[in-house]
Amino acid sequence: MSKTLAFFLHLFLLFALALSTWCGPAFARDSARPASASTQVAPHPPFPFTPRHFARAWQEAGSKQTLLGLGIGLGASLCALPGDDEISDRFYEQKPLGPDAHRIGREMGHRKYVALMSLGLTASGQLIGNRKIRDTGILYLESNLITAGFTTLLKKGVGRVRPDESNNHSFPSGHASAAMASARVLQMRLGWWVGAPAYAAAGYIGLSRVQGKKHYLSDVIFGWTLGYTVSSILVKAYEPRTGESEPGSPSVAWLPPPDASDFGLPFLRVRF
Repeated sequence: MSKTLAFFLHLFLLFALALSTWCGPAFARDSARPASASTQVAPHPPFPFTPRHFARAWQEAGSKQTLLGLGIGLGASLCALPGDDEISDRFYEQKPLGPDAHRIGREMGHRKYVALMSLGLTASGQLIGNRKIRDTGILYLESNLITAGFTTLLKKGVGRVRPDESNNHSFPSGHASAAMASARVLQMRLGWWVGAPAYAAAGYIGLSRVQGKKHYLSDVIFGWTLGYTVSSILVKAYEPRTGESEPGSPSVAWLPPPDASDFGLPFLRVRF
């Protein structure tokens, strides 16, 4: 039952995505623009998974807004720390999310859905000619991979024992960080049509881990904070700044490299 419910919840997200594609006015600017040889095209932001994108993300990570958000999340996690045991016991005994919440949340947060959503977004965006959706799929994957890396490092470095004492990988919650990273990318790129149900799913997944005694509440809060922060940084690093055009994708041209931002053979140029 949990697998079926998780499948339909992800199907609902894809439906909301399609609805926002055809009904949301925010996508109007994604229509193709005619190219002109006599028109000088403004540079576009760096494509995901490129050194330029990571360099810009590094700059964004040191911004006051990013540090403030991390500080608030860490503070909330520390505030929850004294009541972790009591909250964990109450959730486990009373099961406010329902008797099957742990299994449903575990299935919803499975990594296979990250790959499926990323592939679905990228492929559907390419098929319908919507660059925004296509690149959202790539950012979705990038955010989840980097969030998973930070989560794994913290789990091994902190070594907090889980409430059920199964291992010492309690802090932070990987399910919570991945779910929030996904929700933040969808909300920032595609709007609240998709973001609202994604945030609700992230909240459910995180609290289901508390109810299943796999994480304390403080683990989940910081997991949400981590995923939210990583995705915010990466998406902001991809958005156009002053003097830049809308984001583009790698292009190949049979021309000599005209400047230092390109690379390639004398007869081939690749631009990100």
